[in-house]
Amino acid sequence: MIKSLLISIIISSVFLIVLVEVVPFNPTEYSYAQKQGDCKILDSLWEHTYGAGKSHWSPGQTHSRLLGHTPACVVFDGKIRGTPTTEEHDGDLTFNVDPDGTAPNENWKLLNVNNTGHGLHIEIICWEKPSSSYTNKFGDYCKGVDTRTHIPTLKASDHVRITGKWVKDIGYPQPDHVEWNEIHPVESIQKLP
Repeated sequence: MIKSLLISIIISSVFLIVLVEVVPFNPTEYSYAQKQGDCKILDSLWEHTYGAGKSHWSPGQTHSRLLGHTPACVVFDGKIRGTPTTEEHDGDLTFNVDPDGTAPNENWKLLNVNNTGHGLHIEIICWEKPSSSYTNKFGDYCKGVDTRTHIPTLKASDHVRITGKWVKDIGYPQPDHVEWNEIHPVESIQKLP
């Protein structure tokens, strides 16, 4: 069991490194289009996502605060609103992204009514080490994951293409905020012109 876990962590790390690739931006092909992504390591990242539900990292958690949508893996283009932050201390880098284009194009269809004034919420897991208040309760869920190896440094107003898991955050263990849509976890981010 431990041997297979170590092998899966090593393989996941290799996939994270391989994800660094430059894809040319073709506005006629990609602008304003929600596409189903090709998430190769999404299952592994989901295993390490705080709040994703019962796993070997957090056996005391009985259900997920994140409910998956279909398609599970999506691509979303937009501009970062505000400065990305780690202020929640769960290890995630979070920010909102205003969708490209105008409603009701495919980017906008990833939002719900609670996103419309703020953009799509984005969470890059394990950007930094979670605080002990999280790891003492949920275990070391970021162990073996370093997303800084394949995600570029981001700032306000960056134009980005984000690929990852499309979910609705409903709160945990009971609703503690309005339900909004997110990409969480992020598998890859490309900076666009």
